[in-house]
Amino acid sequence: MSGGGIEKALGGQNEEEWREQRKTLQEPLKLHPLSSKEPHRSRMLEMREKCKGRDQEVGNILSSTFKYNDQLKLVMCEVPKVASTTWQILLLRLGGFKGNITKDLRKRWDYAKIPNKQFIQLKSQTEALARMATYTTFFLTRHPFERLVSAYFDKFSGRSTYEYYKKNVGRAIARAQAKAHLYGLHDSIFHDDLLEKEDFKKLDSKEKSEVIQYIHIMKTGEISFPQFVKYLIGYKKNNNVEKMDNHWLPQMQICRPCAFSYSYIIRFDNLTNESNKLLDYIQTQTTTETLPKGPRITFPGNNRPFVKHEETEKMLKQISDEDVEILREIYADDFSVLNHDPHLYRGH
Repeated sequence: MSGGGIEKALGGQNEEEWREQRKTLQEPLKLHPLSSKEPHRSRMLEMREKCKGRDQEVGNILSSTFKYNDQLKLVMCEVPKVASTTWQILLLRLGGFKGNITKDLRKRWDYAKIPNKQFIQLKSQTEALARMATYTTFFLTRHPFERLVSAYFDKFSGRSTYEYYKKNVGRAIARAQAKAHLYGLHDSIFHDDLLEKEDFKKLDSKEKSEVIQYIHIMKTGEISFPQFVKYLIGYKKNNNVEKMDNHWLPQMQICRPCAFSYSYIIRFDNLTNESNKLLDYIQTQTTTETLPKGPRITFPGNNRPFVKHEETEKMLKQISDEDVEILREIYADDFSVLNHDPHLYRGH
């Protein structure tokens, strides 16, 4: 549908008119065919019930978060660390991308957006809202703590092969928290002759070891998980959670499912099956001329489990129950509206 056709479909609505239309779109019986049967029906109806009374703003959706394809009449809200890269590549494949998506290419795409169409490229909010109202829309959701652990390992741990976050965020976090780790040596830590400093010599062997180790963290940005959590809690204390990076911003704030009536929601704990249901629907509903030639596109992974409960349990045990409770507050809407168990994981 062209830009003019899209605006005609919406009828030139402004955002206030869209909000009125949304009330109709969210009537319980008006479920998308993808969500008309269990367990998706109960999931969607429960979410809509919890959304009642939550006046979530539509906001500006002219962003790179929303990927779309006019031929497939499809919109995905991208939630980082919830199979987002895999699904963006699937969208490319469905759209007829013929290139060989190698490991090196995927790595380069981590620094530049995967070349799907994005709402930020549209001319107006009206065009974006029209697609949200008339296309098949979906997003993926994951337990907030599992998503946090995944983000930590991907961005700040020694296993990460991408340096941007360690250099630009990890180092800043380490410096901001340095006072608690350097035994008063903050002003001396960058001197090459640190070992000869009198203040350093006064420390015992354990303290010296800790200081040297922390200097390494400040140089590499490879912060610990408790440091990452302390950084997140700072947003809560400063009352500016909405300014978090998208990789750990609450999912409710990214996709705003109480503002939009999504067609389908994929849960990460049933990722392969629910992804394949959507892929099958797209390829059944779309004309053969639009789809790429060849075998049907399916979700990669052979139905292997993607959730790593043990890893998340291990990481959460590094922080206190008090800090876990603050995380529950930060992600309260994710737990409630998206139906994730807030007490599945506990601190020490």
